[in-house]
Parts: sequence; structure tokens; C-alpha cells
Amino acid sequence: PNQVMNFFTKMSEVVKIITNGETKSSILFDGFLQIDLRVVPPESYGAAAQYFTGSIEHNIMLRKVAIKQGYKLSEWGLFNRKTNEQIPTKTEKAVYNILGFKLIPPEKRIGGKEFATYSLKKN
Repeated sequence: PNQVMNFFTKMSEVVKIITNGETKSSILFDGFLQIDLRVVPPESYGAAAQYFTGSIEHNIMLRKVAIKQGYKLSEWGLFNRKTNEQIPTKTEKAVYNILGFKLIPPEKRIGGKEFATYSLKKN
């Protein structure tokens, strides 16, 4: 992660480093665009990608679904609530499938009807 963060924050177009940490950095790029970079282990990638590409409402609803099924979901991963064991989610599809949904495309992650539309359960 350190090499990635060093490269990211030292690009010539970086005007300002907003935050610079081991796993997360934010920069002001080319004077007007803020870019955030998060480095996560492969087993957390699916949960991180899902978290950062869904609306707040969608993420809250998906977390509630996870809780009802005995999981804890965050940008850091999907975990068994009883054992705190991480469930590997290398893809967003894995996150949704484990929770009972087909992959919900990012542009549909608004926090409402998409859960019924993409449910794997037959009505």
C-alpha cells in the first residue's frame, strides 16, 4: 500500500494532498478535482467497491439486509456477526449473491425498488 500511496500523492498534477494515510489518501488533482484512493486487501475488494459505488440510502438498506441475515457489512468487508470471521468478497457480485441478490449495477443503487427487482428469491 505504501508504494501505491506514494505514487498517487506524488503525481505531477497533484495540487494539494488533503489526507495521506496507509490505506486511504485524498488529493486535489489538477486544481479542481478531488480524488480519493482506498487500498484494500483482495478479500475486501467486493465490499469496498460496492460501498463506494452505491448511494447512502442503498448502502444503509443493504447493511440492514446483511444484519437480518447475521452479517456485518462495511467498506472493510462482509463479516459473520457472531464470529466476526470475514467472508471473502473479491467481487461486488459476491457481496450481492451472498445477501440474496443478483449484481445490482451501480447506476441502479439508489435505495428503493432495486432490491425487489434484483432479488434471487422467486416470488
